[in-house]
Amino acid sequence: MSRLKDMIKMEYSMDIRTKSFWISTLLVPVFMVGFGALIGFLADDSDAMKMFSRNTAPTPDEDITGMQALGMLAGIFLIMFVMVYGSQIFNKVKTEKCNRIVEVLASCVPGRTIMLSKVISVAMTGLTQILIWLVLIIGVVVIVLTFLPVPVPIGDLFQWKVVSALIIAMLYFIGGYLFYASLFAAAGALTDRNNENQGYLSLLIMILMVSFYIGIYATDAPGEPLAVVCLYLPFTSTSVGAVQTIGGIIPWWQTLISLLVLYGSGIFSTILAGKIYTSALLLKGKKFTPRDILVFLKAK
Repeated sequence: MSRLKDMIKMEYSMDIRTKSFWISTLLVPVFMVGFGALIGFLADDSDAMKMFSRNTAPTPDEDITGMQALGMLAGIFLIMFVMVYGSQIFNKVKTEKCNRIVEVLASCVPGRTIMLSKVISVAMTGLTQILIWLVLIIGVVVIVLTFLPVPVPIGDLFQWKVVSALIIAMLYFIGGYLFYASLFAAAGALTDRNNENQGYLSLLIMILMVSFYIGIYATDAPGEPLAVVCLYLPFTSTSVGAVQTIGGIIPWWQTLISLLVLYGSGIFSTILAGKIYTSALLLKGKKFTPRDILVFLKAK
């Protein structure tokens, strides 16, 4: 446990000191605000977008429609965060394996401990970014309220349905991250050249994109068999579960089962990925086949 703690501390300290961390932390909110302003500008000047807005805008009596929109946005951001942070884990593992740094680490630290340290440290780095963004958002709101006569509906942000939506989104994010992060780490361990074995990363990205689109689909088709099945599949439940739960589409017991399956699958994938990571970490110059991966999974 002490070795894992030291590894996490070292990885986290290295991550938050990089220039890329601070550049992405400061530029992502700027790009998001700019993207929103661009959409608003296009919507103001586009007759087609105005017509779409008039035809799809919810009426005051359709409170659930607003929550469905919030659920869809939550599902989109959850998949985006899992994809970004999972790719970071993949690149870190691949870089260390290509530079043979991991051979030194593996001589004194078990492979599963190295993998867990990367999964947890990247999660802490992502949490640090999110906290910084929250501080920036609060600062902007305070400035607006102080110097500009702009009404900001702060009370609406503390309604129970909004708070519960944030809690549900966080639960699905943690479970989805736990499930996918270990898979990204195992995929990175299977790669030792920059131009080879990228199919593993592409496959995971493709699965996340499929989950992204099914989550949007589940907003308008909650009772369809595809949406129901994907609610319980760990590969897609991160987005589909968040969309349907926040949107008030499914009862609480379905959400509970979905979360239990997601977290159980996350623990199971961590165990399997740890076997692949430990077995493939020190093997270089070899293209692994599905048969090799099955051999790794059978290892103790």
